[in-house]
Amino acid sequence: MDVLCQEQLLEQEHIDKKLMKKGLQKLSDYLRTQHTIVIGKRIQLMDYYVGIFIMIIFSVILGFVFGNALPQLISHINYRYGLSMMEWYQANTLTVIIWTVISLIIILTLYHLAITKQNYIELTDEGIQICSQQFQGRFSILLGLLLKQSHQRNRHYQWNQLENVHIDIMISTMTQRYGLSKIYLPCFTFQFSDGQVYHIPSGLSFDENSKIAYEIIKVKHIPILGQEFVIGFYEQNVKSGFEYFEEYYGYNTPQKK
Repeated sequence: MDVLCQEQLLEQEHIDKKLMKKGLQKLSDYLRTQHTIVIGKRIQLMDYYVGIFIMIIFSVILGFVFGNALPQLISHINYRYGLSMMEWYQANTLTVIIWTVISLIIILTLYHLAITKQNYIELTDEGIQICSQQFQGRFSILLGLLLKQSHQRNRHYQWNQLENVHIDIMISTMTQRYGLSKIYLPCFTFQFSDGQVYHIPSGLSFDENSKIAYEIIKVKHIPILGQEFVIGFYEQNVKSGFEYFEEYYGYNTPQKK
């Protein structure tokens, strides 16, 4: 009886291990398929709300500056020099409120114009989606962010609709503490079967997303085009993007600046 019970326990343990392994495999598969790599500039809803809060505070500050501090300054100048400049411009609560509202309208308008310049591409195991004014209007991009409908409003492609990807290097100038320096920006160009060509820089540096994006595209058997030394960067894991391309271009070395 003890031997039988022991065999049953061992069998049950074996079954439990198999179930656990199967469950972990499913979880791994799920996480892998749900993983999203983003190239470009994407704004999260929380970042949007933080920006709104900052804009409101800034508008209130401007309201006090133009509705209180500036009228008092003008009144002081008039009193000291015997002038009658803008005597109608008085510091009071109504003036502060008016300037706060005006500042808020202008700042929020500019803020939302900046928000709608979102430009990014998402790569997942299941497909590709793009948020860009190339495929949708400003209002649609804004609604997608506010209503959490970006997935429905973005442009979608299947991997078999992607013909090739070209990776190039864009060289730009950045101001740093020690002066001007050259930076190397990876740029991806996606060519789709419907004739659309989507060009997107990969940000200010060669971050991990850039390399993961390369690996995903490679795994999907999409032709990757580009100069040999550019592709060579993605095939190595020793040097950072700056180190690799600085060694090739040398724009930040004293003799080549």
